[in-house]
Amino acid sequence: MATAIELAQRGVPSVVLEQRGATGTREPLFNVAPPFADRLAALDPEGSLTKLLVPVDRIEVVDERTGRVGAREFEGALAPDAARSRGDMGSLVDALDAHVGSAAADRRRWAMVGIGDLENGLRELARTKHADLIDLRPDSGVGSIRQGDGWAEAVLTPAADGAARDAVRGVMLVDASGRDLAGGPRTTWPERSFWLGARLPARTDGSRAIRRTRDIEPTTGAPRLTVELPSADRTLLWTQVPRDPTTVSADAAGALIAERAAAVGAPTPAAGARTMPVTVQLWTSDQPAVGRVLKVGDSVRGPYFMTSSGAATALVHDAPRAVDAITAVLDGAPLEATVGAYADAVRGANARLVDLVRPRLLDDLGVPRGEEQPGEKGPGPGRLRT
Repeated sequence: MATAIELAQRGVPSVVLEQRGATGTREPLFNVAPPFADRLAALDPEGSLTKLLVPVDRIEVVDERTGRVGAREFEGALAPDAARSRGDMGSLVDALDAHVGSAAADRRRWAMVGIGDLENGLRELARTKHADLIDLRPDSGVGSIRQGDGWAEAVLTPAADGAARDAVRGVMLVDASGRDLAGGPRTTWPERSFWLGARLPARTDGSRAIRRTRDIEPTTGAPRLTVELPSADRTLLWTQVPRDPTTVSADAAGALIAERAAAVGAPTPAAGARTMPVTVQLWTSDQPAVGRVLKVGDSVRGPYFMTSSGAATALVHDAPRAVDAITAVLDGAPLEATVGAYADAVRGANARLVDLVRPRLLDDLGVPRGEEQPGEKGPGPGRLRT
């Protein structure tokens, strides 16, 4: 959606195919670092997207094993700036690195936004301001991608009634799906982190603090993180579990969320609150572009989700770079060189992102710095090629 909206701002029409329905319903929250907010401001200077942001007061880190407590207080407004951060991975790394004391860090305030709320805000922006240039088609699954001389094409899955649907053809395609429709090799890191999450009521005390609490998992003795993310109408609670969360029964998952919420002082979950299982494993695409297909976001990386770094990288870095590449090709720039430059930029962004988030993943898993979690090794330390 971000790519389509920025293309529309340049007068370039596009078709957006969305497999899910017309309304976003996902409950989790994004951490919004300042460059992420900058890009939302640029997509709609009138503020329909930035008004969705709920400012964060501080980030708290609590280690119950040692009694150590740390906090980063935010001063001043979030101040999204539409003129900043476009395509700039450095600005994002500096902002994400702020809470570990980087001298170059972006010190502006962070925020929260509901993933479904942001999806709906982007769609509404497309419908109301760019309806003449953005053809938004929900319930449109893509089965495969093919391309030929001067064109690329998305082959749609059959409609709900089984009827075949026409393919969608254009000069370029953007693959933003987690399925990585364009294919190609990728590098995967062996460490995996297992989490259960749930939507809890909003805090009645008005607190807007991100809280990361570490204790000991009682069955394994391993370090365990619980992360509380606040917003205006909900609190998201994520807690680490020692095994694949999809194998945990609904009753056991609900009991664990209730126990962790009580332990960290989060709101009590409603009876029967749905839990969300997540398995995190880092991977990056070795081939961020294939011919006339540019990969963006979920198609080029699976980053550590607790930082929201993947979404931020897609919005701050990938989408603007994709817009530049598409418009350059439309203006007659050489395809191979233009696409190659985009792929190199995405590979560079992925390398910087992994350098930032992988040490945090190892730390969350209790793996000492400089050691690797057991696992098959591929090219480079602790990597698997797939």
